[in-house]
Amino acid sequence: KKALEKLRNITVQFRHFGCLNMKKISYIFASILLTASLSGCNDFLDVTPSDQYSDASVFTSTEGAQQVLIGAYDWFTNGHYAHYTNQYIFFMPDVMADDAMVNSTGNYNRFVSPYQYSITPSSTYSVDPWIGCYSLIDNCNAILDNLETLPESSERNRIEGESLALRTYAYHYLIRMYAKPVNKYPDNPGVILRLTSSTTDIPRSTVKDCYVQMVNDIEKACTLLTGTSSSSKCYITEQAAHGIAARIYLDLGDYTNGTSHANKALSEITLMSKADYKNKFCENNTETIWYFTCTSTDKQSFLSLPAFWYYCDQDSTYVKDGYSSLGVAKELIDIFDDTDIRKTLFVKIDGKYYKRNGSYVTCKINSRKNDDSDGTKGSGTVAFAEGDYNMMRGSEMYLIIAELAADNNHEDEALAALNKVREARGISAYSGTGDVLKTEIQNERRRELFAEGHRLFDLKRRDLPMDRSNLTLDWSRVGLIPAGSDKLEMPIPQDEIDANGALTIADQNPAYK
Repeated sequence: KKALEKLRNITVQFRHFGCLNMKKISYIFASILLTASLSGCNDFLDVTPSDQYSDASVFTSTEGAQQVLIGAYDWFTNGHYAHYTNQYIFFMPDVMADDAMVNSTGNYNRFVSPYQYSITPSSTYSVDPWIGCYSLIDNCNAILDNLETLPESSERNRIEGESLALRTYAYHYLIRMYAKPVNKYPDNPGVILRLTSSTTDIPRSTVKDCYVQMVNDIEKACTLLTGTSSSSKCYITEQAAHGIAARIYLDLGDYTNGTSHANKALSEITLMSKADYKNKFCENNTETIWYFTCTSTDKQSFLSLPAFWYYCDQDSTYVKDGYSSLGVAKELIDIFDDTDIRKTLFVKIDGKYYKRNGSYVTCKINSRKNDDSDGTKGSGTVAFAEGDYNMMRGSEMYLIIAELAADNNHEDEALAALNKVREARGISAYSGTGDVLKTEIQNERRRELFAEGHRLFDLKRRDLPMDRSNLTLDWSRVGLIPAGSDKLEMPIPQDEIDANGALTIADQNPAYK
């Protein structure tokens, strides 16, 4: 609540300055301070205080609503805080699990506290993802609150569908990060379910109630987005909405709805060839369902996703700007077959897997530009690590089908979906059944989805421990955290508890009281 109160003016201001399109909100402040004009954007010169713009003045057309929707998308890469929101979404579930490693030195302590499970209710790592997701949700709520002011049209339906899907996506991250898994603890406290654009005091809803809302929203979104498509795939289309739904039904263990939505998400999707997997993984490719692109005028530089994963050195062939904070454990590399194209994404130098600052280097999440077009090696001018990446891919949908089918005794279907991914990556078909099949599906998720923000959620959903006890290079001293441990949930931000009259310290997650 406190975060939303602080950000209310920012959000309203961003809604008004629609001509800025996907520019960062921080650019708004910089422009206000540094210039009194902006070519082609007369609205920017409006001196009305941002907190005096009413929803009625913004939502006068579908174009106005569309700009608010763009503002919601922009929260994924808002850099006003320590990190962008998408970094928390894509990094935290990996660095709090057992495959990704945070380097021990040379990384400005980025993501060290979540890696060591030393987060506090006031930590940036608990506060900022809460702020980012609820700010995105607030933009979506503002749209949904005011849709009736717009004439009925296919465009209005699309905007409503995208808003519902985006809100669901943000809530799905929050509920999995800040609460217990729904398949084991449905009646436990979930998150704060804000369905209108307001800062009203609201208690935590149960995990089950949050999932009921998400299911209702995403099902409606799928209907509203029927027939929508985008060549860029940067916005949520019908296929992406079905993909979000499939993820939610996976958590619920709902075979019928989960496989149905996953198959619909796979419409017109073809898994990449081995050559394309290595060279086009971070591009909009044949298995892309939802995609983020960093435009040439909207560079993320050292805060991009590849800047955290890639080896950063001016004299290297890799990204030359960033933190190089994250790597992988050798034990992850060892679960790949030698014929697996995915194994080539771990950097080798002189025939040996390259280790830097306490972990092994992967080039899976790579920069769009690994050349010197923005700078010269050794010149002191570094290239930007422009962070294009896939937010959702077709292979994940096959693995959702495989898991749900195996758990519901449809083993032939599970094997067919699992082997679709394995064979595309260059490894032989699997033929195991029973519990070993279920284990292999999870191992395949590790191989296919590492560094994409899934592993912690997989452990929680499968009621598995977070176990680093056998990692040879791990310096976190965390070791093993048992399945179901309260440590696997993030703390509710202290600012939220202080500002929200419907919460007390009793509402804090147990590990942080």
